[in-house]
Amino acid sequence: MSLSPRASPWQFSMLQAKTARGFKWQVIEIGGRYLVSLFVFTALARLLDATSFGLVALVGLYLGFAQMITEQGLSTAIIQRPRLERDHLNSAFWCTFGLSGLLCAGTMLLAAPVAALFNEPRLAPLLRWASISLVVNGSATIHHALFLKEIDLRRPALRTLIANALAGAVGVGMAVAGCGVWALIGQQLVASISGAIFLWLVSPWRPQLRFSLAHLKELLGIGGAVSMTTFIQMISGRADQFCIARFLGPAMLGQYVIAGKLVELLTSAIYQPVVAVSLPALSKVQEDRPRFANAVYKAMSLNALVSFPALIGLAAIANDVVPFVFGQQWQAAAPVLQLLAIYILVLGLQVFFHPMLLAVGRPGSYLVLSILQAGGAAIACAIGVRFGVRAVVAGLILNSIVVGAVSFVFVVYRLGISVKSFWKPCLGPAAAALLMYLSVTIVRYELPTTIAPWLRVFSQVGVGAIVYSALMMLFARNDVGLLWSFLRSTAEGRKTAGAATDYNVAAVAS
Repeated sequence: MSLSPRASPWQFSMLQAKTARGFKWQVIEIGGRYLVSLFVFTALARLLDATSFGLVALVGLYLGFAQMITEQGLSTAIIQRPRLERDHLNSAFWCTFGLSGLLCAGTMLLAAPVAALFNEPRLAPLLRWASISLVVNGSATIHHALFLKEIDLRRPALRTLIANALAGAVGVGMAVAGCGVWALIGQQLVASISGAIFLWLVSPWRPQLRFSLAHLKELLGIGGAVSMTTFIQMISGRADQFCIARFLGPAMLGQYVIAGKLVELLTSAIYQPVVAVSLPALSKVQEDRPRFANAVYKAMSLNALVSFPALIGLAAIANDVVPFVFGQQWQAAAPVLQLLAIYILVLGLQVFFHPMLLAVGRPGSYLVLSILQAGGAAIACAIGVRFGVRAVVAGLILNSIVVGAVSFVFVVYRLGISVKSFWKPCLGPAAAALLMYLSVTIVRYELPTTIAPWLRVFSQVGVGAIVYSALMMLFARNDVGLLWSFLRSTAEGRKTAGAATDYNVAAVAS
């Protein structure tokens, strides 16, 4: 469905309905995944040591870059492109699948030299087995992109829930059986295989033995810039883990991974639904700039209402929640968790920059901004690692603030976004969240040390929720009403959107 400034009200209503329904399924997916991941990761944290988590984090670093190379930004190009032909999809599939096979074979051969880069020979066999997931994931990438294009997130959500549940059971079972770090590798492989099988079963689209270089070039026109941007973003996002592993060792990286797990889960719950629906939704109204800008302002208001209390609240309870969830042996990770929560909050306030620029066909602009972010992150990590893990995160926070300011000026200039309208929704939630932090801190120091750990955590969470909610109802009732209205429309599901989505996916597949 291509929308223009002259699109009918019915078309925009359908888009809103599909977006709400897509958001609902993203919330379901993330809520289920949050619970499963938290349960599984907690069990594994109590069964495995820090070195095991550090080694698998290194595997994740390698696979993340490899996955980016195989995908080439083609999924984003499929989502953004208004009209698709069969040969676009066929060519994208065989390109992705072929590169996946080549990288898997290359990893089998070159795992030892990669392991030597980290002075960690135990890494080589882990890389070889984990690289199988490249081929598996590559076989289902286009199927996933087609569902995202139509904002049909129900089946991708079910895929994630089923895959994570199966993988979690296998991982915990292997850990109990004494498999050590291999429990984490087994968990990853089961998640990839089961997820790919599910997408093939529920998707109506099947690749044909056809390949068109001309159609592939059309997708790579935007996909190439997106791929380069993703590469730069990965450098920015993974520079911390690389430096910690290279200079402080896998055990310290394992501590860092544990510190970041709660932030990661919370970040997925807050930002993944937004990111999943924002690019396709904004792409549909890219030619109607007033409607485009209004959508961004409303989305930023919802983002601020949830991000500030969640992440500042997590920082407030970090010293009690880490040992409660993962065990007393991980207490040293709590101060790092506090800094990571602030870092993610700063990044979260910039979460719409990427989809905004992609939606209007400016991937090159975001590439420039990503290079600035990655360069600053690399410098911050290289300097900070000399002073410890907390200095690394502090450097990342400073870099994200500086580059974020430059990025916003760039976005305002390119898209005509109002500075006041964009940032005004953040003022109330920020002030309320800071007062909430102060209240939680007072409660924490006033609670007796003999109280049960679970009661300490839930007492602080309860006080924080009450304080923040009361302040927002007093001083930002309209913003709360907007959030409530959005959640209500999301919960309704909008069945008409579902029918339209099923029809559109089938139409593309045919």
